[in-house]
Amino acid sequence: MYVVKNLHPNLILGNDWLRSTRAVLDSRTGVLSLYDDLVLCPLEGFNSLPHCVTLKQTVCMQPYTVGILPIQVPQKCRDMSVLIELLLNECALPVKVAGTLCTTGGRCGVLRELNATAEPVTIRRFTKLGIISTLNSINVQNRSLYAS
Repeated sequence: MYVVKNLHPNLILGNDWLRSTRAVLDSRTGVLSLYDDLVLCPLEGFNSLPHCVTLKQTVCMQPYTVGILPIQVPQKCRDMSVLIELLLNECALPVKVAGTLCTTGGRCGVLRELNATAEPVTIRRFTKLGIISTLNSINVQNRSLYAS
């Protein structure tokens, strides 16, 4: 068996392993059962809180504007560069984000959002704004590449 660290989203692969552990995926309750209910694991989706950035304070955006909003990232993403993308299957949010790169300080960062509606929009504190992925492949310590 191989373990892959920092995979997003977390996946279980392999029918052999699933059969050997007598795994049962119950999408109704959101639980993975192993070894005849000896081990119960909650399932997480893309839009679950550990994979999302949230708004740090309530903000009002005027119609047809772009705003720089204060965000909070999950604990696992503190002090690192992350990619923030549009929430999956989330049509209710009137503001949009697409492919934003953010370097966090602690659990704080900023995010560029677009209000493309003709109405002012108030976004409440702790609203999920986007899904987050870590960028382990970016080397931000080698600044000599950017020196002129």
